[in-house]
Amino acid sequence: MTNLVEIKWTQYGEIDPKREYMAFAQMGELKSSWSLISWGRRGKKVQEQLKTAKGFIGYTMQFGFWNKRGLIAAVFEDEKTLNEFPHTGQHAICFEKSKDDIKGEMKKARWSISGSALPLKIEEAIDRVQKQNMA
Repeated sequence: MTNLVEIKWTQYGEIDPKREYMAFAQMGELKSSWSLISWGRRGKKVQEQLKTAKGFIGYTMQFGFWNKRGLIAAVFEDEKTLNEFPHTGQHAICFEKSKDDIKGEMKKARWSISGSALPLKIEEAIDRVQKQNMA
């Protein structure tokens, strides 16, 4: 990605290096570079939700303004909390409002990650998404 904006790993939950967590990443392209502005505003609301979200460990993001591509990667305590989060609070509202900004389908990946491998690296998330979405 070129002209990147990266939000470094932001951690909310405690990490036990001996346990396994669930990681999730999604990567895609927006219809317009200007969509990043509205995504950013919505993202602030979701960040507030994350501060109190049950089972949320942390996240990192990367966006390219000119190529309109972005990646969001997050880690949750387990699969149950990972599955519940997208359907709650501001995330559910913002996701619904953002659907029209997306060009094509978002590529997604899920995997188990050891606490000793955290914080999650952008490069690993990109690699996982690409490998899990090979046709």
